[in-house]
Amino acid sequence: MEKSEWNVQAAGLMLVFVKEHYEFVGEDVNHYVESVIGPPEEANSWGWVFQDAIASKGFAVSVGAEPAKKKSSKARLTRRWVSTLCVGEGHLMSISDQLKGIRARVVERKIDLNEALRQAFVAGASTI
Repeated sequence: MEKSEWNVQAAGLMLVFVKEHYEFVGEDVNHYVESVIGPPEEANSWGWVFQDAIASKGFAVSVGAEPAKKKSSKARLTRRWVSTLCVGEGHLMSISDQLKGIRARVVERKIDLNEALRQAFVAGASTI
């Protein structure tokens, strides 16, 4: 999938959001991005951009689900995420938790471990 200008900007904003928020749901990220650059041309862009920019790189780890806040959401449940990049008192994921998240994705063959660690380092991950 070719990345549109909106997708590129949204990916950057999502990274900023994840660095500043320890625990969140996808709807929180969407609201933040929309407040800065507006909605995507296609509603399906949200999941792809978040997966590509954040989840697949281990910058956030899914820790459960809760009912969607937005009544028009097609999903009844939305994932709750914990950032592996947010630095702050009481908001720093342990090395063990970060490695569990990365290991789960490596086992599922969804990410390349060396690339994930390199990107986490570039992004300023808390324990690398």
